[in-house]
Formats: sequence, C-alpha cells, structure tokens
Amino acid sequence: MIFSICDVETTGGGVADSRITEIAIYKFDAKENKVVDKFTSLVNPEKGIQPFVQKFTGITDEMVQKAPPFSHLSNKILSFLDKTVFVAHNVSFDYKIVQKEFLRSGIRFSSSRLCTIQCSKKIFPESPSYGLSNIIKHLNIKSTTFHRAENDVIATTALFSILYQKDKEQVLRLIKS
Repeated sequence: MIFSICDVETTGGGVADSRITEIAIYKFDAKENKVVDKFTSLVNPEKGIQPFVQKFTGITDEMVQKAPPFSHLSNKILSFLDKTVFVAHNVSFDYKIVQKEFLRSGIRFSSSRLCTIQCSKKIFPESPSYGLSNIIKHLNIKSTTFHRAENDVIATTALFSILYQKDKEQVLRLIKS
C-alpha cells in the first residue's frame, strides 16, 4: 500500500481564505517501509502572506513571488497523489487546503485519508501530547526545525513508519485507497 504523506504551509487565516505557500509530499511504501518518491515546492499563493505566518514559517512574500502558482502544479500534484492514501498530521487541515486549491484550479479531488494525530492517540495512548514536535520527542525521533513543509513531512514520515510497524490492530492496513 502506498501512502502520500503531505504537509502544507499557508498564507494564514481560516481554511476558506488560506492559500498554499509551500507543499511537500513523500510517497511511502508501507510494505517496503521506505520513501519511494518525493515532491516539494514553494507555491505562489497569489496573495500576501500574513506577517505572523512569515515570522512563524520563515516563508516570505519575496520567496514565493517567482514560484509557480498551485494551478501550474495541480496536474503534477494530482498525478502524484493518485491511488494513494493522503496522510498528514492533522489531516483535516492539510486535506481541506489541498482540496480547495484543486477546486480553484477546476479539479475535484477526493482521496482516502489518514491522520497521524488520531493514529498516535490509538497506538501511543500514554503520550502526554500529540502535536508533531511533542509526539516525535516522545518517540525519540530526530528532527530538524518545524513549520516548513519538507521538514514536517520528514518528521511525519518517520512517525508514520513507527505507527505502521506498531499497529497491532492493523487499523492502518485496513485503509483502502
């Protein structure tokens, strides 16, 4: 089974008005327990990034000015996500943002999805917290800085690998793409 582990950074605000500024997706082959493909890109959101978000992520308006807009990446991203399970830490946020960007590009996107927060709660109920930085610290996963799409995908992929291996009830294996 192939999973697409995704993270996005956005302009800020609610799901309805946020736009993607950076996206990273790692295709993960659970049977082989390895990443088999990667996609990452800055994205021109075609609107300003809120100042607190620029400070939080380090992604500035200048950095994304010459990046392609999502509409120019949409077919490649759609192809990349095809026939995989969409995985994210807090999947409802990332999935809704990606889905809205596809809609803006005239594409209806739907996929099976899985949340590593919810999986972590089931598989590691003793963890004091399930935020990405806290759960990977609890599991002794090495990481770099957070709040950049690829760094967060690296951490989420490491977490997902552990979740998949420790999934005694085989909940993750029952998901159909």
